[in-house]
Amino acid sequence: MKKLFVVLLALCLPAWSFGQNVERQRKAEAGDASEQYYMAHCYQYGWDGAPEDAAQYAIWLKKAAASGEPGAQYDLSQLYKYGAYSVPQDDAEYLRWAKKSANNGYTPACYNLGLYYENIDREEAFYWYKMDMILHWQEHHEEDQFAVDRLQAMGITYHPADHASSGSDRNTSSRSLTNGKSKKIISSH
Repeated sequence: MKKLFVVLLALCLPAWSFGQNVERQRKAEAGDASEQYYMAHCYQYGWDGAPEDAAQYAIWLKKAAASGEPGAQYDLSQLYKYGAYSVPQDDAEYLRWAKKSANNGYTPACYNLGLYYENIDREEAFYWYKMDMILHWQEHHEEDQFAVDRLQAMGITYHPADHASSGSDRNTSSRSLTNGKSKKIISSH
């Protein structure tokens, strides 16, 4: 009898543990982007008793990204960039999701777009590094040293406080986060 109890407990515990998140799953299925992103991570890492399942991870990540979760949009862009978790490699989809994430203020997406464009389009790379630095400055009141290093490697000096203190974008492009291309570089060595 004891053995039967132990076997039943071993079989039911993972399901019971995952069942504790019924409310989270209900919210995710109802379209809550942050809960969808959480569900994706449950399947990615085996959290809360969920099985590690690449297909389910990709499904929930796509739902969260489509619902507007910037972190999920960035993670999905990386799956398309490298072709992982049953998602095929696709540069167009990588750029689509990375730009959505960046336009939603997610600094890692801005930085990675800068890296992507660095050897393709110098002005586009500068724009994305600049957006990374501005957003990082607004959140942390310090420069993003990774972006500073990349800009210096390109021969460009930029400080986000200049942008923040001027109240305008007088020394850079008037490009917003969602349209146009940058046309000026602040200073080159």
